[in-house]
Amino acid sequence: EKNKKLYKKIAAIAVVVAFGVGVYASRGVWVPKLEGILDRPHATIVNDGKKQSGNFPLTFDESSVNVIKQLSDGIVRVDDRNIAFYDESGNKISDNSHNFANPVVRTSGKRVLVYDNGGNSFRVLNKKGELLSKDIDQSILLAEIAPDSTVAVVTQTEKYAAVLTVYDSSGAEIYQWSSSRRILDISFDKDGSGCCISTFSSSSGALRSVIYYVTFDSTEEKMKSEQLETLAVSVQRNDNGDYWVVGDTCFYKLDSNGKILMQYEYPEELSDYALTDTTAAVAFDGIQRKTGTLAVFRSDSDGDKPDSVVYTQSGKPKKMTAENKKVILLGEDNIEAYDSAGNLLATAAVSSEYLDFVYLNDSVYFLGLHEINKIAFET
Repeated sequence: EKNKKLYKKIAAIAVVVAFGVGVYASRGVWVPKLEGILDRPHATIVNDGKKQSGNFPLTFDESSVNVIKQLSDGIVRVDDRNIAFYDESGNKISDNSHNFANPVVRTSGKRVLVYDNGGNSFRVLNKKGELLSKDIDQSILLAEIAPDSTVAVVTQTEKYAAVLTVYDSSGAEIYQWSSSRRILDISFDKDGSGCCISTFSSSSGALRSVIYYVTFDSTEEKMKSEQLETLAVSVQRNDNGDYWVVGDTCFYKLDSNGKILMQYEYPEELSDYALTDTTAAVAFDGIQRKTGTLAVFRSDSDGDKPDSVVYTQSGKPKKMTAENKKVILLGEDNIEAYDSAGNLLATAAVSSEYLDFVYLNDSVYFLGLHEINKIAFET
């Protein structure tokens, strides 16, 4: 009898242990679903989409260049002639003229980087004025700015298809990296100490990409990925030490050594994408009219597919952004906010004429052909 009782206890313990091991091993499947249930809102917030008054709309003449970007404390608009800073209420803080023929705009925090596509100079500004103006010898193919005002510039020489040069906030060169492949994208670490680099080359008519991660205190590359069978248009290191890669035909997640952890083939042509250190999202046109598809990935997931796939009914996706584990998607006649589990947090009906938008502090600023409008957008 004692032996029987002992065997029963051992068997019970074995069952519990086996169950625990199975639950832990399958956490990549059930944890995202459980979090989705726990995070699911009770109801979707339906914002009225009413245009705010006061200083809005911000009107301007039609221009061949009109760019709107988000700052941490407002927005900036760049056209053919000027770089204008506004606070959240639409008050113009400053206006700076420029002589760039084809201005490209990048922002980080309160700073703005502007350079000419194919030009030989760049400027860094904030709302108080110019912080840095730099002339270089080669034509600028690509440039990016870090939160600490570090600037990375990509040029080309006779010897190399791409040369990455990094400058500190005073304009002094602090790092250089060269490649026989062309560079398509750069993304800085939060502290500006390193960056991810997306390179590509062509072979037998096919475009292939290789991703690198470098730090500016070392000549050695910290990571070089295996070859990816896509054109990698954007890359970012997430908070799990892995890498998001948005290709033109598929989405990848790479581990810290550059090995493929997950590959997701797009069901339709890519419309737009957004990457943060916690969340990645890609959007596509839907098969039916006025529909779209949104695929969302989380950095803490071990799954081999999107953590959520949403089929939208608000028109084909036009633009999107992501922050604080939320994805904001502008369709043809609606703007919508989703959490990382694919739950619809908020929505608002908007004009189909908007070309772009920025999201800041529960408000959305829309860029049209002749004006910028603002609506409250609680999520």
